[in-house]
Amino acid sequence: MAYNRSHAKVLCSDDELDLFLSSLADEITKLDEAALKSSISRAREMRKKYQDLFRRQTVSIRAATGSKRGNTSVANTRTEQKAKLFAETLQRFEKRRAQLDEAKARAEARAKLLSMASTRSAKPVKGGAAAAKPGPSRKKPATAAQRKAPARDPHAATQRAHATASGKRAQAKRDKR
Repeated sequence: MAYNRSHAKVLCSDDELDLFLSSLADEITKLDEAALKSSISRAREMRKKYQDLFRRQTVSIRAATGSKRGNTSVANTRTEQKAKLFAETLQRFEKRRAQLDEAKARAEARAKLLSMASTRSAKPVKGGAAAAKPGPSRKKPATAAQRKAPARDPHAATQRAHATASGKRAQAKRDKR
């Protein structure tokens, strides 16, 4: 069950509620990397705290009443809900962290490609083309046909067949008149 603001307000203290609210979509995008790391650590601690508390309460209730859930059968439901709430909160924070890491990796790769491209074009060639050393990284220049060949569309044959068949059907209708 996904917990919303009203569920969290009933279950959590003020500090816990602030942590939960900062994991929601409108607030999580405002967190920088350091704040996100701190929030992940706090959410992990809170999840662990309530999971452990739930286990200890279950054991003590079982010992006292002989029943797993106590006399009312909902003796520690609130603690279980808080553990689940913070598990969801942690999951949202970790998902956001993965998104930021992916964006950072893409930006670094783009910067690396741009720097490689700029260093290639900025280096003067000594001695002209004859002085260039052939190596495994050098490729043969592409022929005119290879340069102009478009990328193959996997559905091109199906689309061509559809257009041909449509044209033939239309011609058949005209011929019947």
